[in-house]
Amino acid sequence: MPTTPHPWDRRPDETPKSFEAFRVYLELGPQRSMAKTMEAQGRREKSTLEKWSSKFDWRARAALFDREQARQRDDEFFSVERQERRAKRHAEVAQLNGEALAAPARELLRRLQDPVEGEKLLRDLTAPQLIQAVGVAARAHHRVVLVERLSLGMSTENVGAADGGPLEEAKRRASQMSAQEVADLASRGGFTVLEGGA
Repeated sequence: MPTTPHPWDRRPDETPKSFEAFRVYLELGPQRSMAKTMEAQGRREKSTLEKWSSKFDWRARAALFDREQARQRDDEFFSVERQERRAKRHAEVAQLNGEALAAPARELLRRLQDPVEGEKLLRDLTAPQLIQAVGVAARAHHRVVLVERLSLGMSTENVGAADGGPLEEAKRRASQMSAQEVADLASRGGFTVLEGGA
């Protein structure tokens, strides 16, 4: 008996009528049944369908067809084009997160640069508290940058990693400063290096 390219293709011993009935059965999808096939074909009795189903192994062929359909869906889901679209969405979300994180930092900088408000803020915060707040913002910003770079397929090397680099150096230097030196640096916008970046 010659083989067919796919188990769901017409077999050499299948008649056009029996194969047409099989195609109807197949196209009903995973919830298929003889009753649904009868209804779709306008048949009143199912004995002929059951005979063809048994003789031509409809259930096994349909199961193989369903698996192939699932594999094709998976291939489509994991296709390069789809991955690129997903990466673009992730990059857009990372950019929005970065903008959201930058807003409070810009507002803090604006307030610090105001002579009256800046003095009050610095009087209420100790240098370690200010450094800790900036460090938290810098780490959050760093994570957003990493997600954005990964989403765009870019390198994540040397972007101010927490295990060294500009962020740790800035934190080390800031921890050795007096409160007045921290205030002077903040008023000149010198904390931008603490935002994790290049």
